[in-house]
Amino acid sequence: MKKRVLSLMLALVICLSLLPTADMAADITAKETSTIPASRDIQWVSKEDGVAAILQNDKYGLVDLAGKEILSCQYDSLYGFSDGLAAVQISGKYGFIDTAGKEVVPFQYDDVRSFQDGLVMVQDQDYKWGFVT
Repeated sequence: MKKRVLSLMLALVICLSLLPTADMAADITAKETSTIPASRDIQWVSKEDGVAAILQNDKYGLVDLAGKEILSCQYDSLYGFSDGLAAVQISGKYGFIDTAGKEVVPFQYDDVRSFQDGLVMVQDQDYKWGFVT
């Protein structure tokens, strides 16, 4: 029984040692954002989509990985991209934008989920849920 417990503990230690550390995560983030000017307050990076969310004066915007502004900092919330679209919130209403910053789902929903397989769940002002394609 003791051997089994020790074996399990050793396996756990090995697994934990393989997890990325905060230093490794910081290094990865630094490499991904190395071309974005340091003056930008980067919130998250989507290397796959070629964009990064930035924060300025409590408002979110979007830049490409070279630091060129795609969307000015005007949104109350800006969530990660899924199926090429990101949920954004302005004045309490949610909509969706694409990676070019174009509004593809109007800002008329009280709550939204992420796009998946071309569908997204949305909630209207009457607390009713539906789908948008």
